[in-house]
Amino acid sequence: MTIFYKKINLLLSKKIKKKKINFLITGGETAKGLYKYWQKNNDFLKNKNINFFLSDERLVPTNKKSSNYNLIKKNLFFDKISINYNFLSFFNDIKKYKAQIKKYKNSLPKYFDIGILSSGSDGHIASIFSNNKESIKSNKKIIFSSSSNKPRKRISLSLKYIKKTKFLIIMFEGTKKGRLAAESIINQSKKEMIISYFSKNFWIFDKKAYIAYKKKLTN
Repeated sequence: MTIFYKKINLLLSKKIKKKKINFLITGGETAKGLYKYWQKNNDFLKNKNINFFLSDERLVPTNKKSSNYNLIKKNLFFDKISINYNFLSFFNDIKKYKAQIKKYKNSLPKYFDIGILSSGSDGHIASIFSNNKESIKSNKKIIFSSSSNKPRKRISLSLKYIKKTKFLIIMFEGTKKGRLAAESIINQSKKEMIISYFSKNFWIFDKKAYIAYKKKLTN
């Protein structure tokens, strides 16, 4: 996976030019590995002022393992003091989540300069799912959604808002997700998977995902 993360860092080093950056990030195991890598390999962020914004969250207490807030607080930090950053999220207290979500909404920029998201095992992005038709069409910045997996209640930045990101990376890790990426291209017009809406963004694969992606496209 180190090569995978190196490729992402190289790409970001070419794209991050501004001193102040609004950066969209996500939760999940793929992102967790990347954030751990960033702890020691973060020269591309040197002397930058960064606002990290969370793409989506599960409606659970933030001390739970399934909380994206919890994952990022434990894994996204830097050793080098020349990187100044803030992490902004939907809420940090489930008992006050409605008021905190409103505050988060007011903090959101017009668009994100950079974004890194990952494909779910069913092709969803953030907490936008193909069966939530209303959330796909929504013009709001923040939407509530429902997952077929537990915890089911989710909150997410919307499809239309995320797509305003100036440079957006979608990560694919593992054979299954590589195959899903290819299927979304083959059946692009059907939009059966949310990743189909991001086909014009930059997709990056680990080795297993890329092999599966190419194999599916050529069969």
